[in-house]
Formats: sequence, C-alpha cells, structure tokens
Amino acid sequence: MLITPKTPAPNWFKSFFSPSLLAAPAYFIDEPQVDLRLDRNESPYDWPNEMKTLILEKVRHHEWNRYSEPYDLELEGLIATYNHVPAECILAGPGSNFLLTVCIELLGHTLRGKFVVAQPSFPLYESHCQYLGIAYTPWKLNADFQYDISDLDDLPAGSVVLFASPNNPTGNILPKSDLRTLLQKNPDSYFISDEAYHEFTTESTTDLLAEFQNLIILRTFSKALSSAGLRLGYIMASPVFLHECKKIMTPYLIAPLTREAVKTALSNPVLFSFLQNSRLTVLKERDRMYKFFGEELASMLEVWPSHANFLLIRWKKDHAEAKRYYDALIERGILVRNVTRGPGLSGCLRITLGSPEDNTRVQQAFREIAKG
Repeated sequence: MLITPKTPAPNWFKSFFSPSLLAAPAYFIDEPQVDLRLDRNESPYDWPNEMKTLILEKVRHHEWNRYSEPYDLELEGLIATYNHVPAECILAGPGSNFLLTVCIELLGHTLRGKFVVAQPSFPLYESHCQYLGIAYTPWKLNADFQYDISDLDDLPAGSVVLFASPNNPTGNILPKSDLRTLLQKNPDSYFISDEAYHEFTTESTTDLLAEFQNLIILRTFSKALSSAGLRLGYIMASPVFLHECKKIMTPYLIAPLTREAVKTALSNPVLFSFLQNSRLTVLKERDRMYKFFGEELASMLEVWPSHANFLLIRWKKDHAEAKRYYDALIERGILVRNVTRGPGLSGCLRITLGSPEDNTRVQQAFREIAKG
C-alpha cells in the first residue's frame, strides 16, 4: 500500500516560512534528452579507470558502518599544500556551493552594513540571500561585463561583498590590484571571492590572505580537477573565521569516496599530471572556440574573453536568436546554458568548453543553424 503524505493547508504551511523564501524561485536546471551536455561547466575528461580502481580499493577497506573523521585533517593538509597556505586556514566541505551558503548565513545573520552581490553572476548568490531573507544590493558589471570598483557603493562598517572571479557566466575577473584596493579601502567589510574557476586563470589572490583580515576565498575541485561528481570544495580564510563556520556545519559531511579520491589526486603524480594536462587542453580549446565565435561568426555574435572553462556569446541584433539557436542545438543533441533571462544578459548563451571533438561538433552545429 502506497502511503502519500497529506498536503498541508496553504495558509498554515506558509506561516512557517518567510515571505522572501516563498517568493524566491528555485534553482532551475534544464534536463532535455541530449548526448552532449555543455551547460554545467564540467570538465570533459573523466579520471582514468586504473585510478578509479585504486581509489575504490582504498574505500573498500573503510568500515562503512562507522562514521569517518568529522574533519579530515590529512585531506585539508593536502589542500593547504596545494594552495601554499597553513592547514588551519582550510575548511573542506561537500562542494563550494554548500560552503557558500554557510558563509552567507554566517555573515548575513547579524548584518550591520550592506550585503552586496555582483550582478550578473552566479544566480544562487541572489537566491540564497532571498531564501535567508537578507536584503542585498547589486554591484552591476559594466556594459563590457567587467568589474568597475568605482561603481561599488560606499560600504558602511560590517558590510559583505560577494563576487566571483572568474565570474560565471561572463568569464571576467576582478583584477588583483582592484581587489587589493577594495580590501584596503574597506577594512571593516568582508569580501567573499568565489574562485571556482581559479585554475583557468593566471592570477592568484591567495597571497592577499596574509595581508588582509577581511578576505575569504572559496574554491572547488569540481572544475579544473574533473571532480564535479565527487563534490568537494573548500574555504580559505583565517582560522578564527573557519572556527565560526564549523558551528553551523555538521561534521562527517565528506564521504570516504570523495576523501580518498581527492587525496589521491593531490598526492599521486600520475593522476595529478593527467588532470593538469586535461586543464591545458581546455585552455587551448578556449582559444580555438573564442576565435571561431569572434572571427567566423563575428557578423552576428559578440564573444567575451574568458578566464574560465566556458564562453559567453550574445547575438548583436536580434536577441531572440539566442532562444532559436538554443532550441536548434538541443535538436542536434547539444545542451548549452540559456542565460538570456539573467540581469543584463538578454540574447546570451553560455557554452562550456568540451573536448576538441565536442567543440568541433558545436562549430558544425552553429554553421548549420546559421545557414537555416
């Protein structure tokens, strides 16, 4: 017999939730049937089977009826070495998105100043603020989708600024010199730098942690290290901040498979070399695809330089063409990200960089659609 929970009375149910949460949209992910997904900014390269076998053998020896360590100090130590920071300045968790919510809740709960969110950027920034009832102010990118620190409102003490660098979906960065200026100018405000695509750019902000108390950096293994399915991200910040984070995080959040896989990635030269070479291939493909959109299709498209593993394109004249191409790509088994409804993104699609074969297929599809 199937037991179906009773639907709550609407008014009674809504009384338990804030109006801002009820009004906020849920995060939406398109799920059409395609064989080539270029909408999630994943790496096109899976881990070698021999490495998977090695890792699974390690996991087999775990006692599955027992909790693992509440916080894996060995794992956090390896992440610290990878980033050239002390181990006590790392807090790992099940994906940087989860850790982002921890930071927003922690700093937004007793907000004394403004909460500022870059726009356009990762839509979950604004969504999480709405879910938690945190009023926020947008820091709008300029017409070229670049950060302009002169457009950032004055920040009263106790403010929080959340931004991505490289930014999603535009691919731009906040230059390190500009970040330094903001940190110096606003010593009483926290700056959260979401750097999920850090390994695809050449400029590192890690050393600023030693210079400024008001910087928090979020990173992940999902993108450049081909580990989206493992779900591991981390915060880099002062130990006192991480101590407060742990108060609103439950322990035992990282599964043994994830722990062993990432430990292997950071300590096994063969696997690490494979992952780094995969990243370099994506960088070469980024140049090739940027040239394709910027030269062969320049009459109808704009394409922006990217510091990430994706490109943002926009139709110059008829923004409705973005939806037509989006649908036509799906008909050809290719899914990209339709971001045209985002603030300032009318007529835009975001295309994840795939393997050379994937990207050649995308080029051919664009040529076919353009011919009608």
